[in-house]
Amino acid sequence: MNKIETVKIDKLIPYWRNPRDNTKAIEKVKDSIREYGYQSLIVVDKKHTIIVGHSRYKALKELGYEDVVVVVSDMDSKKAKEYRIIDNRTSEYATWTDDLQLELKEFRDSGVTDLYFPDIRLDPDFKKLTDHITDEKIDQKNTQVLDQFGEIDDRRQNQPMLNITCPNCLTKVSMSKMEVNRLGNWDKE
Repeated sequence: MNKIETVKIDKLIPYWRNPRDNTKAIEKVKDSIREYGYQSLIVVDKKHTIIVGHSRYKALKELGYEDVVVVVSDMDSKKAKEYRIIDNRTSEYATWTDDLQLELKEFRDSGVTDLYFPDIRLDPDFKKLTDHITDEKIDQKNTQVLDQFGEIDDRRQNQPMLNITCPNCLTKVSMSKMEVNRLGNWDKE
């Protein structure tokens, strides 16, 4: 069974044949750790050899961390070797959707886009960014939002529904007053 441990960072052993060159990522990872903290744990085997998290390890060392929380995996060495490669490879299959610009728009003035997305130029015409949103997608977003903020109970059926414009994606969502209060300050139509 995996376990969480706090260990001296000098006890961690980088895998000697790590197939991933993470040199260019270290500064970005350091910036991320400075801003958001150490949130994604390094995974090691029972001998403290790194399975995944080489970039975080290097960034934490450069930032002067002495102790680090890790996941000690109970995978055997063959599985650990496979996972080391597969974990890195699977992230390469992910792509950005049109919603990236909508998510990034609120960070425009914070420098996040310049630091982590220098290749993305935000389109100031957010209306154009939402042209691809169909009624079907609005229904999906409505369901996702409702699912994210708790189960719908019988009280919802007895409440008047409000049409809400999401400030992030600009879609219209129909919600009860109770659900709107859970979400906070969305603009009501």
